[in-house]
Amino acid sequence: MSKILPQKILVIQLRRIGDCLLTTPLVRALRDNFPDSGIDFLVEPASRRVFQGNPFINRILTYDPQNPLSWIRRVRQERYDWVIDGLSNPRSALLTMTSGASLRAGFSVPFWKIAYNVAVERPFLPEYAARTKLRLLESAAAKQGLRLAPHNLSLDFFTSPEEKEFAKDWFRSQGFKDGLPVVALSPTHRRAVRRWTPKGFAALSKLIQKSLQLPVVALWGPSEEDQLQEVLSLAGNAMVPFPKTTLGQMAAIIERCSLMIANDNGPKHIAVAVGTPTLTLYGPTHPSNWNPPETEPHRFIQVQGLGCLGCNLNHCPYRHECMEWLDPETVFQTVQAIMTKMRP
Repeated sequence: MSKILPQKILVIQLRRIGDCLLTTPLVRALRDNFPDSGIDFLVEPASRRVFQGNPFINRILTYDPQNPLSWIRRVRQERYDWVIDGLSNPRSALLTMTSGASLRAGFSVPFWKIAYNVAVERPFLPEYAARTKLRLLESAAAKQGLRLAPHNLSLDFFTSPEEKEFAKDWFRSQGFKDGLPVVALSPTHRRAVRRWTPKGFAALSKLIQKSLQLPVVALWGPSEEDQLQEVLSLAGNAMVPFPKTTLGQMAAIIERCSLMIANDNGPKHIAVAVGTPTLTLYGPTHPSNWNPPETEPHRFIQVQGLGCLGCNLNHCPYRHECMEWLDPETVFQTVQAIMTKMRP
């Protein structure tokens, strides 16, 4: 069996900040196992910042979705030995299939699995997405008769000194004392079905401020102002909104927080990547898919007793009970236990 090491490798994960972050353990494992290989990453502009400053990548290629044919030519001209497609949708599969690479790995999805000579079945049971993506590398290595070094599932996001200074200055501008824990809330999501209620987040912020006497800051991103304002109108002065930031500046602020309470969204994965403990509120998605397998310091809460939990639907056919029934006092009890454990 051939054991030829790849000289040039392309990893594809075109979009979604969370999905890109969940691909970073695969990138790190590639560098650990092939330290002399050139590793490129193909991503759309909105998620490019996830990989900037990542020492395990040689080049970040910014994909232009308006010019797909030019990217087919560009990828083929690069003459990659391996292409690993972490997205495995029609567009990324076409790029992989036409790349000319001798090894093309992706997930075994209907029809598009023909693009890959290493087609990996997604696990039947729920599994952390970072672990599932690593299966692509493991299967690629096995096909080549290569043995991989042990790898872990830690996510990577590297903030710059300028971004860290931005976060430090903003904390000072809000009067947050050095060493005082700050709790971050991320009440937004592009899909309404995955959001906890605005009144729930508002009530929780009031409980944290009143009972724990801790400042609460709220995250938001592009096109999420309306979602944030709905929560702020109910929370009053119990919540301080983030300023308008870049993705890196947001990550640096999250990095300074003691706890992130979030919907199942991209900022939650940023918090995991920068080392901030998380408490995630799940409804239609399965915690095992999106929460790190180690419970500490990344906990989750989900209403129990509903037969439809983990349905993964984008629209609820019922009354959104999985989120509507989640009680602020119950969430606060978990927050209180986390913060008490943190304090001396």
